[in-house]
Amino acid sequence: MRWQKPERRTSTACGGWLCAWLCWLTFTGLTVSPVRAEGVPERLVPYVATYEARRSGLFLLKVRVTRQLIRLEDGRWHLTQTAEGWLYARREESVLTWEGVYPKPLRYTYVRRWLWQTRRVDLIFDRRAHRLVISVNGERWTQPLGQGDLDTLSCQLYLRVQLLEGRVPKGCRMSDGGRLKWTPARLAGEDHILWRGRRYAVQEVRLGGASGIGMQVWLAPALAHLPLRAQYRTPEGDEFVMTLNDLELQ
Repeated sequence: MRWQKPERRTSTACGGWLCAWLCWLTFTGLTVSPVRAEGVPERLVPYVATYEARRSGLFLLKVRVTRQLIRLEDGRWHLTQTAEGWLYARREESVLTWEGVYPKPLRYTYVRRWLWQTRRVDLIFDRRAHRLVISVNGERWTQPLGQGDLDTLSCQLYLRVQLLEGRVPKGCRMSDGGRLKWTPARLAGEDHILWRGRRYAVQEVRLGGASGIGMQVWLAPALAHLPLRAQYRTPEGDEFVMTLNDLELQ
């Protein structure tokens, strides 16, 4: 199933929260066949979504963002987010497994290029040794790894699955290249967005905010609980506003 670029306009109802790709429990409209497999959330659906994003600040920038969740042949899951624009490129990826509704990331990579600057983050979740191996631009160190510790992408996915399961997410303990820290999440209200002549109910969620990464998304239950719109801030201070352009559920 496939949708094209939305003709978006938000209503004046209450709004938003920070994180991208979360949702509400009940489907309203489109129904999607769930992926059923041992150890995998019942309603989890692979997808490809593209967004048009604008970066604010001194250098205004328009980029294309692609978000993809796929299931690998060995049963692992691969979540990626890429952003490409003039003199700017960013790629994040997380490889993970599941334990019930809880993601267990194995490794995470983040690479950002802007003008002459490059930042690379690699995380290895060594669960046998109970340690997180962190490398930032070649500098490497370790810290103790807890049972539920996540990276930024698997945290976003975990919060979305919590909503799919009808639970209220509280947040995640995660690392984006720094030390593991608790990042709170909260529901911030409901709204409507007009897309292709239809008003979609959306729920607003916020993740983090005070420092480092922060995200605010408007999730549509009728579109597999994926966001029609999102605003987020990267650890480097890049601020983007994203609007859904195309969505394919697989």
